[in-house]
Amino acid sequence: MSCTSELNDKNSALRKWFYENQNTEQLSRYNKYLQSNLPIILPIGPEIPPAGFKFIGTVVDYLIRYAANGNKLDFQNTIAMNAVRSPSSNNTIKGYFLIGKWHLCGEHPASQAAIYSATALTILDGYYRSGSLPFDFAYRKISDKMIRNCDIADINEQLKENLEGFIEKHGGDYYYNDIANIIRRFRENLLNACGQLYGAKLVNGDNEFNNSIFVGGADFDCIIHHKDKKVLTEIKTSKNNTTIKNLRQLLTYALLYDPELDFFEIDSIGFYHSRSGSFRYIDIDNTILNVFPGFKSVTDARKSFINAISK
Repeated sequence: MSCTSELNDKNSALRKWFYENQNTEQLSRYNKYLQSNLPIILPIGPEIPPAGFKFIGTVVDYLIRYAANGNKLDFQNTIAMNAVRSPSSNNTIKGYFLIGKWHLCGEHPASQAAIYSATALTILDGYYRSGSLPFDFAYRKISDKMIRNCDIADINEQLKENLEGFIEKHGGDYYYNDIANIIRRFRENLLNACGQLYGAKLVNGDNEFNNSIFVGGADFDCIIHHKDKKVLTEIKTSKNNTTIKNLRQLLTYALLYDPELDFFEIDSIGFYHSRSGSFRYIDIDNTILNVFPGFKSVTDARKSFINAISK
């Protein structure tokens, strides 16, 4: 089971712990506060199915990290790289990874080329989590020599039919334009003195907690340093606002966090609403003590939580 599965399963130890310890009124209050306080801009074009928004969300995650780091990406520390390292990896998987790197080395993050490469990395994320490529993808013959020489032109020729077909299925030009608008909004938000992300620094993408083993894996989007806060942030691309379920995910991360064993620092949790540019976050310690009032300290709450889920 993954963290998402545990959160969805009403009978999981994780969900039972929430039911037994949460103050529902406080949970609702925090959820209301974390919702976007700016109008959410809906995509133009055909209705995108819910699964499409989830897929686009991962593409946006990659491109936001890429844009925030000066149009560079730490490819070695990505879920896509984990797919390449997995025992089931093959030349097709390695080929998609090379395509992923192709246009994410200085290319404008809102360009079609960058979105195309980020799509390849996102497909590898899905492969790493499910063990398979999308059902309508055909495996292409990629030689060891092509991989060794990073022969992008030939590799792309073999794989672009799958990639282009996948993008077309998700809206084609509408897909490109939707993602490009989200990325432009993010860049403007970073540079605009009136934007809610002004002066922010984005770090630590695709990392896991030391305690992730207890929920079958829990990787978060990023940490955003904003003013004097270190915010564990989930990037949302949904056209709908956040829910109690989304907040439980953030609270699970806050409870999994071990200040002594995890190599990063966080003191807040929140959402970046990429379709509006709204950045909303709350203090971890105060939130845990208010939502779970039966505990005298955050340390006690974390110990109880880990003890419950580790069984």
